[in-house]
Amino acid sequence: MNVTVNGRKSPYRTVTFDPSRNEVLLIEQRLLPHRFEIFHARNFKETAAAIRDMNQVDAISRIRKPTLVIVGDHDPSTPAPHGELIANHIAGAKLLRLPTAHLSNIEAAPAFNDALLEFLRNP
Repeated sequence: MNVTVNGRKSPYRTVTFDPSRNEVLLIEQRLLPHRFEIFHARNFKETAAAIRDMNQVDAISRIRKPTLVIVGDHDPSTPAPHGELIANHIAGAKLLRLPTAHLSNIEAAPAFNDALLEFLRNP
């Protein structure tokens, strides 16, 4: 589910998200174009491929601390099934799915914050 932000298609936000009501996101939008000026397409492509191809299942299986995995149902970068895989490989991990894209802490800030605070109080 993509939405247009500043005339560009953004896979990182859901259509129902209203960026005009989020001050953090408005600051991000002003800074974002400048952030990407330093990236070269080849470097970005190679970095994205390395992230896509890495397998961290063994590493996350060794986590022995309370863990909360939060995923967005519409996240193209880390689809919800990947979040479920992560939670399933960490002993005792809790999983929260939100109706968001990649930036659930911005798109669904109240739900995200409530879940995080509850987890920190009662891991």
